[in-house]
Amino acid sequence: MAVINELSRAAFLDRFGADIHFCLTQKIRRGNRLECIVRGHMAVHKGNISFTSATFTNTIMTIGSKPLFVLLILLLSSCQFSTRLLTGMNTKKQFEIEDVEKFYARSGIPKSQAYIANDTLFNLLVSRLESSKDPSLYLDIKNHHQPIQIIFPDDNADHIHYNNCSARGIRKLDYNHVGSFNQYPPQPCFEQSSLYSIDEYYENIVPVYPDLNGTLDLKKDRPILVLWSLNMRRHSKDMLEYFQEYFAAHNLEDSVIYVHNSFVYKLFNEL
Repeated sequence: MAVINELSRAAFLDRFGADIHFCLTQKIRRGNRLECIVRGHMAVHKGNISFTSATFTNTIMTIGSKPLFVLLILLLSSCQFSTRLLTGMNTKKQFEIEDVEKFYARSGIPKSQAYIANDTLFNLLVSRLESSKDPSLYLDIKNHHQPIQIIFPDDNADHIHYNNCSARGIRKLDYNHVGSFNQYPPQPCFEQSSLYSIDEYYENIVPVYPDLNGTLDLKKDRPILVLWSLNMRRHSKDMLEYFQEYFAAHNLEDSVIYVHNSFVYKLFNEL
């Protein structure tokens, strides 16, 4: 990360303007901090800079011809991504099914509840971004591409969705910082998406052990979905421990399936 303290706003934008793909302004103690993606690198300028929300929206729309890159930038600029990278995100490794099986075994998850997301789920999520021209939907898209997601079926809103971006913390994420999980059903902690349905998840995940899956009909039985990823191993481990306790406290252990995904690897290596 290049920190450009000596440049004025005009000089900063003049110097990097042709190579800037995306900018985001963050409030800091003294003024604002402008973070820009410059040819794949992040440059930061500290100063009295103010970008309006309209400017932010227009910036997204001007690079709408590159939707996959926009998705990557949304992830890079969301939920303290750089901090997550430093504290447990592996973007380079594609894990084998044997690695997934070992993690399931060490986590004490029954084989009948062990699933993986197939490639069609990731492709479905990406295609929604490609077809969407409404910047207001990008937050929904970003939320559903996170490596850690907890999705509760809901009769009124189709589902209630949480992810690693709705948690707080660095070394260990706190999913209950607003008291969402003081009860069951949990309380939503942000506006829920109508862009995706839980059935689309059910249709695009497969059991790790098909012979032990029993007669579970996902669309009919509508289990809770817990998505996790070996690309965020430490955070996944902590998240699983927390929610296994939550499910046990509400007698939900048999109403949950766990789904490994490779969203992080695919975003960084296959787009």
